[in-house]
Amino acid sequence: MAAASSSSSSSSSAATAIRTWRTAFLTLRDETSTSSPKSESIAQLLQDLIFTQSSSLLSAASDLPAHELTSDLLLLLELAANCPPQHSQDYVPIFSNISCLMHDICQRQRVCLQINASSWTIILQSYGKMLQILLGKPKPGAASLSPSYAPTNRPAMDCILTLRHLVDIYHQKSSLLDNSQLVNFLLHVIECSHLHLLSSSHTSTNQMSSSATSKRLSRYSNLWQVQTIALTMLGEAFVRIGSSFPPDIWQSTIEVLRKVMDVLAAKNLLVEDNIMSRFYASLLNCLHLVLTDCKGSISDHVSAFVVALRMFLVYGLATRMQFAGPAHDHWEKELPLRSLKSTSEEPVSKNCALYRPPHLRKMDSSYMKQSTAQDSHCSSDHECYVSVFMSSDSECSDSDGSGRDNNSFQSSKVRFGAICCIQDLCQADPKSLTSQWTMLLPINDVLQPRKFEPTLMTCLLFDPSLKVCIFCVSFS
Repeated sequence: MAAASSSSSSSSSAATAIRTWRTAFLTLRDETSTSSPKSESIAQLLQDLIFTQSSSLLSAASDLPAHELTSDLLLLLELAANCPPQHSQDYVPIFSNISCLMHDICQRQRVCLQINASSWTIILQSYGKMLQILLGKPKPGAASLSPSYAPTNRPAMDCILTLRHLVDIYHQKSSLLDNSQLVNFLLHVIECSHLHLLSSSHTSTNQMSSSATSKRLSRYSNLWQVQTIALTMLGEAFVRIGSSFPPDIWQSTIEVLRKVMDVLAAKNLLVEDNIMSRFYASLLNCLHLVLTDCKGSISDHVSAFVVALRMFLVYGLATRMQFAGPAHDHWEKELPLRSLKSTSEEPVSKNCALYRPPHLRKMDSSYMKQSTAQDSHCSSDHECYVSVFMSSDSECSDSDGSGRDNNSFQSSKVRFGAICCIQDLCQADPKSLTSQWTMLLPINDVLQPRKFEPTLMTCLLFDPSLKVCIFCVSFS
Protein backbone atom coordinates (compact mmCIF):
# COMPACT_ATOMS: atom_id res chain seq x y z
CA MET A 1 0.00 0.00 0.00
CA ALA A 2 2.80 2.37 0.90
CA ALA A 3 4.63 1.64 -2.38
CA ALA A 4 1.47 2.17 -4.38
CA SER A 5 0.79 5.43 -2.57
CA SER A 6 4.34 6.64 -3.21
CA SER A 7 4.09 5.72 -6.90
CA SER A 8 0.81 7.53 -7.33
CA SER A 9 2.12 10.65 -5.59
CA SER A 10 5.26 10.72 -7.78
CA SER A 11 3.21 10.30 -10.96
CA SER A 12 0.86 13.03 -9.79
CA SER A 13 3.74 15.42 -9.11
CA ALA A 14 5.25 14.60 -12.52
CA ALA A 15 1.91 15.30 -14.21
CA THR A 16 1.65 18.60 -12.36
CA ALA A 17 5.16 19.59 -13.45
CA ILE A 18 4.40 18.69 -17.08
CA ARG A 19 1.18 20.72 -16.94
CA THR A 20 3.09 23.69 -15.55
CA TRP A 21 5.68 23.43 -18.31
CA ARG A 22 3.14 23.25 -21.12
CA THR A 23 1.01 26.07 -19.72
CA ALA A 24 4.04 28.35 -19.43
CA PHE A 25 5.36 27.71 -22.93
CA LEU A 26 1.94 27.79 -24.62
CA THR A 27 1.29 31.17 -23.02
CA LEU A 28 4.73 32.36 -24.09
CA ARG A 29 4.12 31.27 -27.69
CA ASP A 30 0.73 32.97 -27.79
CA GLU A 31 2.03 36.24 -26.35
CA THR A 32 5.04 36.42 -28.68
CA SER A 33 3.40 35.20 -31.92
CA THR A 34 0.07 37.04 -31.98
CA SER A 35 1.65 40.47 -31.83
CA SER A 36 5.02 42.17 -31.96
CA PRO A 37 5.81 42.88 -28.33
CA LYS A 38 8.57 45.21 -27.30
CA SER A 39 11.82 43.81 -25.99
CA GLU A 40 10.98 44.98 -22.48
CA SER A 41 7.72 43.05 -22.50
CA ILE A 42 9.45 39.91 -23.85
CA ALA A 43 11.99 40.08 -21.04
CA GLN A 44 9.18 40.49 -18.53
CA LEU A 45 7.24 37.56 -20.04
CA LEU A 46 10.29 35.31 -19.82
CA GLN A 47 10.83 36.32 -16.23
CA ASP A 48 7.20 35.84 -15.17
CA LEU A 49 6.37 32.68 -17.11
CA ILE A 50 9.67 30.76 -17.13
CA PHE A 51 12.35 31.86 -14.70
CA THR A 52 10.19 32.43 -11.62
CA GLN A 53 9.27 28.73 -11.70
CA SER A 54 12.43 27.29 -13.22
CA SER A 55 12.81 24.64 -10.50
CA SER A 56 9.40 23.09 -11.23
CA LEU A 57 10.02 23.34 -14.98
CA LEU A 58 13.34 21.60 -14.54
CA SER A 59 11.70 18.65 -12.82
CA ALA A 60 9.37 18.18 -15.82
CA ALA A 61 12.11 18.13 -18.47
CA SER A 62 12.93 14.42 -18.16
CA ASP A 63 9.25 13.43 -18.55
CA LEU A 64 8.54 15.46 -21.68
CA PRO A 65 8.79 14.06 -25.22
CA ALA A 66 12.15 14.89 -26.78
CA HIS A 67 10.66 16.77 -29.75
CA GLU A 68 8.45 18.94 -27.50
CA LEU A 69 11.30 19.75 -25.13
CA THR A 70 13.60 20.62 -28.03
CA SER A 71 11.00 22.88 -29.64
CA ASP A 72 10.35 24.80 -26.42
CA LEU A 73 14.05 25.30 -25.68
CA LEU A 74 14.64 26.51 -29.23
CA LEU A 75 11.91 29.08 -28.66
CA LEU A 76 13.83 30.46 -25.68
CA LEU A 77 17.04 30.61 -27.68
CA GLU A 78 15.37 32.38 -30.61
CA LEU A 79 13.78 34.98 -28.34
CA ALA A 80 17.16 35.64 -26.78
CA ALA A 81 18.90 35.90 -30.16
CA ASN A 82 16.32 38.35 -31.51
CA CYS A 83 16.84 40.96 -28.81
CA PRO A 84 17.55 44.44 -30.23
CA PRO A 85 21.19 45.54 -30.04
CA GLN A 86 20.30 48.67 -28.09
CA HIS A 87 18.77 46.52 -25.34
CA SER A 88 21.45 43.80 -25.34
CA GLN A 89 22.84 44.74 -21.93
CA ASP A 90 19.34 44.64 -20.45
CA TYR A 91 19.08 41.05 -21.64
CA VAL A 92 22.18 39.85 -19.73
CA PRO A 93 20.06 38.48 -16.83
CA ILE A 94 17.82 36.74 -19.40
CA PHE A 95 20.87 35.17 -21.05
CA SER A 96 22.12 34.03 -17.66
CA ASN A 97 18.82 32.34 -16.83
CA ILE A 98 18.53 30.68 -20.25
CA SER A 99 22.09 29.35 -20.15
CA CYS A 100 21.55 28.03 -16.62
CA LEU A 101 18.26 26.31 -17.58
CA MET A 102 19.80 24.75 -20.70
CA HIS A 103 22.83 23.58 -18.73
CA ASP A 104 20.72 22.01 -15.98
CA ILE A 105 18.50 20.18 -18.46
CA CYS A 106 21.30 18.88 -20.70
CA GLN A 107 24.08 18.34 -18.16
CA ARG A 108 22.39 17.57 -14.85
CA GLN A 109 19.18 15.96 -16.03
CA ARG A 110 21.02 14.26 -18.94
CA VAL A 111 18.02 14.78 -21.24
CA CYS A 112 18.72 14.19 -24.94
CA LEU A 113 17.39 16.71 -27.45
CA GLN A 114 16.33 15.98 -31.01
CA ILE A 115 18.87 17.92 -33.03
CA ASN A 116 18.92 18.23 -36.81
CA ALA A 117 20.59 20.62 -39.22
CA SER A 118 18.05 23.42 -38.78
CA SER A 119 17.95 23.21 -34.98
CA TRP A 120 21.77 23.04 -34.89
CA THR A 121 21.94 26.31 -36.82
CA ILE A 122 19.50 27.96 -34.39
CA ILE A 123 21.50 26.74 -31.39
CA LEU A 124 24.81 28.04 -32.74
CA GLN A 125 23.38 31.40 -33.80
CA SER A 126 21.61 31.91 -30.47
CA TYR A 127 24.58 30.90 -28.36
CA GLY A 128 26.80 33.03 -30.55
CA LYS A 129 24.61 36.08 -29.95
CA MET A 130 24.49 35.46 -26.21
CA LEU A 131 28.22 34.86 -25.88
CA GLN A 132 29.00 37.90 -28.01
CA ILE A 133 27.22 40.02 -25.41
CA LEU A 134 28.45 38.07 -22.39
CA LEU A 135 32.06 38.01 -23.62
CA GLY A 136 32.04 41.27 -25.54
CA LYS A 137 35.05 43.54 -25.16
CA PRO A 138 34.62 45.45 -21.89
CA LYS A 139 34.77 49.19 -21.70
CA PRO A 140 38.30 50.60 -21.43
CA GLY A 141 39.56 51.57 -18.02
CA ALA A 142 38.83 50.27 -14.58
CA ALA A 143 35.22 49.42 -15.43
CA SER A 144 36.34 46.11 -16.89
CA LEU A 145 37.48 45.07 -13.42
CA SER A 146 34.26 46.00 -11.67
CA PRO A 147 32.17 43.28 -10.02
CA SER A 148 29.43 43.83 -12.62
CA TYR A 149 31.37 41.67 -15.06
CA ALA A 150 31.70 38.77 -12.63
CA PRO A 151 28.16 37.39 -13.16
CA THR A 152 28.78 37.01 -16.90
CA ASN A 153 31.56 34.47 -16.34
CA ARG A 154 29.37 31.63 -15.09
CA PRO A 155 26.71 31.90 -17.86
CA ALA A 156 29.46 31.82 -20.48
CA MET A 157 30.80 28.66 -18.87
CA ASP A 158 27.31 27.13 -18.87
CA CYS A 159 26.90 27.93 -22.57
CA ILE A 160 30.13 26.32 -23.67
CA LEU A 161 29.61 23.23 -21.47
CA THR A 162 26.10 22.72 -22.83
CA LEU A 163 27.31 23.11 -26.38
CA ARG A 164 30.06 20.55 -25.83
CA HIS A 165 27.47 18.12 -24.48
CA LEU A 166 25.33 18.66 -27.58
CA VAL A 167 28.34 18.19 -29.86
CA ASP A 168 29.12 14.86 -28.21
CA ILE A 169 25.58 13.73 -29.01
CA TYR A 170 25.19 15.18 -32.49
CA HIS A 171 28.68 14.97 -34.04
CA GLN A 172 28.20 11.50 -35.52
CA LYS A 173 25.26 12.77 -37.60
CA SER A 174 26.71 16.18 -38.36
CA SER A 175 27.65 17.18 -41.87
CA LEU A 176 30.59 19.19 -43.17
CA LEU A 177 28.44 22.32 -43.10
CA ASP A 178 27.49 21.69 -39.46
CA ASN A 179 31.14 21.26 -38.46
CA SER A 180 32.12 24.36 -40.42
CA GLN A 181 29.50 26.36 -38.52
CA LEU A 182 30.83 24.93 -35.27
CA VAL A 183 34.42 25.91 -36.10
CA ASN A 184 33.41 29.47 -36.99
CA PHE A 185 31.44 29.66 -33.75
CA LEU A 186 34.39 28.44 -31.67
CA LEU A 187 36.79 30.85 -33.36
CA HIS A 188 34.42 33.68 -32.51
CA VAL A 189 34.21 32.54 -28.88
CA ILE A 190 38.00 32.28 -28.58
CA GLU A 191 38.50 35.72 -30.08
CA CYS A 192 35.82 37.42 -27.95
CA SER A 193 36.91 35.81 -24.69
CA HIS A 194 40.55 36.57 -25.37
CA LEU A 195 39.77 40.22 -26.03
CA HIS A 196 37.83 40.36 -22.76
CA LEU A 197 40.70 38.79 -20.82
CA LEU A 198 43.23 40.99 -22.55
CA SER A 199 41.36 44.14 -21.53
CA SER A 200 40.66 43.00 -17.98
CA SER A 201 42.94 40.48 -16.35
CA HIS A 202 46.09 41.29 -18.32
CA THR A 203 46.09 45.05 -17.78
CA SER A 204 49.56 46.19 -16.70
CA THR A 205 50.79 42.68 -15.98
CA ASN A 206 54.32 43.66 -16.86
CA GLN A 207 54.43 45.86 -13.77
CA MET A 208 53.04 43.15 -11.46
CA SER A 209 54.68 40.24 -9.72
CA SER A 210 53.85 36.76 -10.92
CA SER A 211 52.02 35.93 -7.67
CA ALA A 212 49.85 39.04 -7.97
CA THR A 213 49.19 38.25 -11.61
CA SER A 214 48.21 34.69 -10.72
CA LYS A 215 45.71 35.94 -8.11
CA ARG A 216 44.32 38.40 -10.60
CA LEU A 217 43.92 35.76 -13.28
CA SER A 218 42.17 33.43 -10.86
CA ARG A 219 39.31 35.94 -10.67
CA TYR A 220 38.68 35.16 -14.34
CA SER A 221 39.18 31.41 -14.08
CA ASN A 222 35.81 30.69 -15.71
CA LEU A 223 36.77 32.68 -18.81
CA TRP A 224 40.09 30.84 -19.07
CA GLN A 225 38.18 27.58 -18.79
CA VAL A 226 35.80 28.78 -21.53
CA GLN A 227 38.80 29.28 -23.79
CA THR A 228 40.26 25.92 -22.77
CA ILE A 229 37.04 24.07 -23.64
CA ALA A 230 36.63 26.02 -26.89
CA LEU A 231 40.20 25.18 -27.95
CA THR A 232 39.65 21.53 -27.05
CA MET A 233 36.45 21.40 -29.10
CA LEU A 234 38.22 23.13 -31.99
CA GLY A 235 40.96 20.53 -31.96
CA GLU A 236 38.41 17.71 -31.81
CA ALA A 237 36.62 19.16 -34.84
CA PHE A 238 39.88 19.07 -36.81
CA VAL A 239 40.45 15.49 -35.70
CA ARG A 240 36.98 14.46 -36.88
CA ILE A 241 36.80 16.16 -40.23
CA GLY A 242 39.79 18.48 -40.55
CA SER A 243 40.90 17.00 -43.87
CA SER A 244 37.57 18.04 -45.42
CA PHE A 245 37.60 21.63 -44.22
CA PRO A 246 38.05 24.24 -46.96
CA PRO A 247 41.27 26.29 -46.95
CA ASP A 248 39.53 29.47 -45.77
CA ILE A 249 38.43 27.84 -42.50
CA TRP A 250 41.95 26.49 -41.94
CA GLN A 251 43.40 29.94 -42.63
CA SER A 252 40.95 31.61 -40.23
CA THR A 253 41.89 29.11 -37.54
CA ILE A 254 45.60 29.78 -37.98
CA GLU A 255 45.03 33.54 -37.77
CA VAL A 256 43.02 33.30 -34.54
CA LEU A 257 45.61 31.01 -32.93
CA ARG A 258 48.32 33.39 -34.10
CA LYS A 259 46.56 36.29 -32.34
CA VAL A 260 46.36 34.35 -29.08
CA MET A 261 50.02 33.33 -29.29
CA ASP A 262 51.10 36.89 -30.13
CA VAL A 263 49.45 38.23 -26.99
CA LEU A 264 51.20 35.64 -24.83
CA ALA A 265 54.55 36.45 -26.43
CA ALA A 266 54.02 40.21 -26.07
CA LYS A 267 53.22 39.91 -22.35
CA ASN A 268 56.16 37.50 -21.89
CA LEU A 269 54.61 36.16 -18.71
CA LEU A 270 53.37 32.62 -18.24
CA VAL A 271 51.44 31.83 -15.06
CA GLU A 272 52.14 28.45 -13.50
CA ASP A 273 48.97 27.04 -12.00
CA ASN A 274 46.55 24.26 -12.82
CA ILE A 275 44.00 26.35 -14.73
CA MET A 276 46.55 28.17 -16.87
CA SER A 277 48.60 25.04 -17.60
CA ARG A 278 45.45 23.36 -18.93
CA PHE A 279 44.78 26.40 -21.10
CA TYR A 280 48.34 26.39 -22.47
CA ALA A 281 48.19 22.64 -23.12
CA SER A 282 44.86 22.89 -24.97
CA LEU A 283 46.16 25.84 -27.02
CA LEU A 284 49.31 24.00 -28.07
CA ASN A 285 47.44 20.76 -28.78
CA CYS A 286 44.95 22.63 -30.95
CA LEU A 287 47.77 24.33 -32.86
CA HIS A 288 49.46 20.94 -33.33
CA LEU A 289 46.28 19.39 -34.76
CA VAL A 290 45.76 22.32 -37.14
CA LEU A 291 49.38 22.29 -38.34
CA THR A 292 49.28 18.54 -38.95
CA ASP A 293 47.29 19.05 -42.16
CA CYS A 294 48.28 22.41 -43.61
CA LYS A 295 46.02 23.79 -46.33
CA GLY A 296 47.97 26.93 -47.04
CA SER A 297 51.24 28.74 -46.52
CA ILE A 298 52.44 29.42 -43.00
CA SER A 299 55.60 31.33 -43.94
CA ASP A 300 54.12 34.57 -42.59
CA HIS A 301 53.42 32.96 -39.21
CA VAL A 302 56.51 30.83 -38.54
CA SER A 303 58.64 33.48 -36.85
CA ALA A 304 55.78 34.63 -34.60
CA PHE A 305 54.94 31.07 -33.62
CA VAL A 306 58.58 30.31 -32.79
CA VAL A 307 58.86 33.37 -30.54
CA ALA A 308 55.78 32.27 -28.61
CA LEU A 309 56.60 28.55 -28.54
CA ARG A 310 60.09 29.26 -27.24
CA MET A 311 58.65 30.53 -23.94
CA PHE A 312 56.94 27.21 -23.25
CA LEU A 313 60.17 25.18 -23.46
CA VAL A 314 61.03 26.00 -19.83
CA TYR A 315 57.47 26.26 -18.52
CA GLY A 316 57.34 24.85 -14.99
CA LEU A 317 61.06 24.06 -14.77
CA ALA A 318 61.92 27.00 -12.52
CA THR A 319 59.29 26.00 -9.97
CA ARG A 320 60.47 22.41 -9.96
CA MET A 321 64.11 23.46 -9.48
CA GLN A 322 63.12 25.48 -6.42
CA PHE A 323 62.30 22.20 -4.69
CA ALA A 324 64.93 19.92 -6.21
CA GLY A 325 67.71 22.32 -7.18
CA PRO A 326 69.15 23.66 -3.91
CA ALA A 327 69.64 20.25 -2.30
CA HIS A 328 71.17 18.93 -5.49
CA ASP A 329 73.54 21.87 -5.81
CA HIS A 330 74.50 21.60 -2.13
CA TRP A 331 75.33 17.93 -2.59
CA GLU A 332 77.43 18.71 -5.66
CA LYS A 333 79.36 21.35 -3.72
CA GLU A 334 79.96 19.11 -0.71
CA LEU A 335 80.86 16.03 -2.71
CA PRO A 336 84.47 17.08 -3.57
CA LEU A 337 85.02 18.22 0.02
CA ARG A 338 83.76 14.93 1.43
CA SER A 339 85.89 12.91 -0.97
CA LEU A 340 88.91 15.05 -0.08
CA LYS A 341 88.34 14.48 3.62
CA SER A 342 87.90 10.76 3.18
CA THR A 343 91.09 10.42 1.13
CA SER A 344 93.10 12.52 3.56
CA GLU A 345 91.75 11.00 6.76
CA GLU A 346 91.61 7.37 5.72
CA PRO A 347 95.38 6.71 5.79
CA VAL A 348 95.69 8.50 9.12
CA SER A 349 92.98 6.37 10.70
CA LYS A 350 94.63 3.20 9.46
CA ASN A 351 98.15 4.14 10.49
CA CYS A 352 97.20 5.62 13.87
CA ALA A 353 94.95 2.78 15.01
CA LEU A 354 96.17 1.35 18.37
CA TYR A 355 96.44 -2.35 19.10
CA ARG A 356 93.60 -3.75 21.24
CA PRO A 357 93.81 -7.11 22.99
CA PRO A 358 91.06 -9.66 22.20
CA HIS A 359 89.33 -9.40 25.59
CA LEU A 360 89.08 -5.61 25.21
CA ARG A 361 87.76 -6.00 21.67
CA LYS A 362 84.77 -8.01 22.98
CA MET A 363 84.01 -5.27 25.49
CA ASP A 364 84.28 -2.66 22.73
CA SER A 365 81.96 -4.66 20.44
CA SER A 366 79.26 -4.95 23.14
CA TYR A 367 79.55 -1.23 23.81
CA MET A 368 79.33 -0.44 20.10
CA LYS A 369 76.13 -2.51 19.79
CA GLN A 370 74.51 -0.56 22.61
CA SER A 371 75.57 2.78 21.14
CA THR A 372 74.38 1.69 17.68
CA ALA A 373 70.98 0.77 19.09
CA GLN A 374 70.78 4.13 20.83
CA ASP A 375 71.83 5.93 17.66
CA SER A 376 69.26 4.04 15.59
CA HIS A 377 66.58 4.93 18.13
CA CYS A 378 67.59 8.58 18.00
CA SER A 379 67.69 8.40 14.21
CA SER A 380 64.19 6.94 14.05
CA ASP A 381 62.98 9.65 16.43
CA HIS A 382 64.54 12.26 14.16
CA GLU A 383 62.90 10.72 11.09
CA CYS A 384 59.55 10.73 12.83
CA TYR A 385 60.03 14.38 13.67
CA VAL A 386 60.96 15.20 10.10
CA SER A 387 57.97 13.29 8.74
CA VAL A 388 55.63 15.06 11.15
CA PHE A 389 57.14 18.40 10.21
CA MET A 390 56.76 17.70 6.50
CA SER A 391 53.20 16.50 7.01
CA SER A 392 52.21 19.57 8.95
CA ASP A 393 53.92 21.77 6.37
CA SER A 394 52.00 20.13 3.53
CA GLU A 395 48.74 20.37 5.43
CA CYS A 396 49.23 24.08 5.99
CA SER A 397 50.15 24.71 2.35
CA ASP A 398 47.67 25.45 -0.41
CA SER A 399 48.32 22.19 -2.22
CA ASP A 400 49.69 18.86 -1.13
CA GLY A 401 52.27 16.69 -2.81
CA SER A 402 49.75 15.13 -5.16
CA GLY A 403 48.72 18.60 -6.33
CA ARG A 404 52.35 19.49 -6.91
CA ASP A 405 52.85 16.28 -8.91
CA ASN A 406 49.75 17.09 -10.94
CA ASN A 407 51.10 20.56 -11.71
CA SER A 408 54.41 19.03 -12.75
CA PHE A 409 52.59 16.64 -15.06
CA GLN A 410 50.53 19.45 -16.59
CA SER A 411 53.69 21.53 -17.07
CA SER A 412 55.40 18.65 -18.86
CA LYS A 413 52.38 18.40 -21.19
CA VAL A 414 52.83 22.08 -22.04
CA ARG A 415 56.53 21.65 -22.84
CA PHE A 416 55.79 18.53 -24.88
CA GLY A 417 53.08 20.38 -26.81
CA ALA A 418 55.47 23.21 -27.62
CA ILE A 419 58.04 20.77 -29.00
CA CYS A 420 55.34 19.05 -31.07
CA CYS A 421 54.35 22.38 -32.61
CA ILE A 422 57.98 23.22 -33.42
CA GLN A 423 58.32 19.88 -35.16
CA ASP A 424 55.10 20.58 -37.08
CA LEU A 425 56.52 23.90 -38.26
CA CYS A 426 59.70 22.14 -39.31
CA GLN A 427 57.78 19.63 -41.39
CA ALA A 428 55.32 22.15 -42.85
CA ASP A 429 57.81 24.87 -43.85
CA PRO A 430 61.45 23.90 -43.22
CA LYS A 431 62.79 26.83 -45.25
CA SER A 432 61.07 29.45 -43.11
CA LEU A 433 62.25 27.72 -39.96
CA THR A 434 65.91 27.74 -41.03
CA SER A 435 66.49 31.29 -39.85
CA GLN A 436 64.82 30.52 -36.50
CA TRP A 437 67.09 27.68 -35.37
CA THR A 438 69.43 30.12 -33.62
CA MET A 439 66.56 30.91 -31.24
CA LEU A 440 65.78 27.25 -30.59
CA LEU A 441 69.34 25.90 -30.25
CA PRO A 442 72.38 27.43 -28.50
CA ILE A 443 75.08 28.47 -30.93
CA ASN A 444 78.08 28.07 -28.57
CA ASP A 445 78.94 26.16 -25.41
CA VAL A 446 75.95 23.90 -25.91
CA LEU A 447 76.73 21.72 -22.89
CA GLN A 448 76.95 24.56 -20.41
CA PRO A 449 74.40 24.11 -17.57
CA ARG A 450 71.98 26.89 -18.60
CA LYS A 451 68.91 25.28 -17.08
CA PHE A 452 66.42 28.09 -17.70
CA GLU A 453 67.42 29.18 -21.19
CA PRO A 454 64.43 28.43 -23.48
CA THR A 455 66.08 26.15 -26.02
CA LEU A 456 65.59 22.58 -27.15
CA MET A 457 68.95 21.70 -25.62
CA THR A 458 67.61 22.72 -22.21
CA CYS A 459 64.72 20.29 -22.61
CA LEU A 460 67.10 17.56 -23.77
CA LEU A 461 69.56 17.92 -20.90
CA PHE A 462 67.52 19.13 -17.93
CA ASP A 463 63.85 18.32 -18.48
CA PRO A 464 62.63 15.97 -15.70
CA SER A 465 60.13 14.35 -18.09
CA LEU A 466 61.69 11.44 -19.97
CA LYS A 467 59.05 11.77 -22.70
CA VAL A 468 60.07 15.36 -23.37
CA CYS A 469 63.77 14.48 -23.44
CA ILE A 470 63.23 11.61 -25.88
CA PHE A 471 61.06 13.73 -28.16
CA CYS A 472 63.79 16.39 -28.34
CA VAL A 473 66.12 13.80 -29.88
CA SER A 474 63.76 13.53 -32.86
CA PHE A 475 65.04 16.89 -34.11
CA SER A 476 68.51 15.49 -34.65
